[in-house]
Amino acid sequence: MNKQQRVVCVDNATCFFGLLEECGPGGFYHNRRSVLDAYVDRRLFTVVVQEKTDLRVRFNGDFSCQWYDGWRDHWYMLPCFLCVTKDDQRCCDMLWVHPRIRNTGTATLMLNACAITSASDILEEAEDFWEKYFKRYKENNMNKEWVEWV
Repeated sequence: MNKQQRVVCVDNATCFFGLLEECGPGGFYHNRRSVLDAYVDRRLFTVVVQEKTDLRVRFNGDFSCQWYDGWRDHWYMLPCFLCVTKDDQRCCDMLWVHPRIRNTGTATLMLNACAITSASDILEEAEDFWEKYFKRYKENNMNKEWVEWV
């Protein structure tokens, strides 16, 4: 993980609600209680970035995220999150990345930082992503057991 971006536990209500707003009115409608439970139990993670300028180039100019002054020492929060299960902190319960920043490595960054080794209830449209991720994980023999708590 570089200095420009970090995976962090969401521990701020403003940021939690900011993530829900990014999902849109129908996004995770039936799972919002599960996302709330993950937030309360400190099992909800997101990516924060320090420099917005460089990311505009990386995301082809279509970069937008929440800015929370006074939170995380002036970091921007990307519209994405990962929830781990209660029983196994290395099992992904939910993973979401806003369409405008997909295919940028954001999901993989969160999965690697949280050392995810399994996923529950994989959606059919996400099967290719997960197959690719777990294949790479196995090939790289990653053994990280940490998440940076900023």
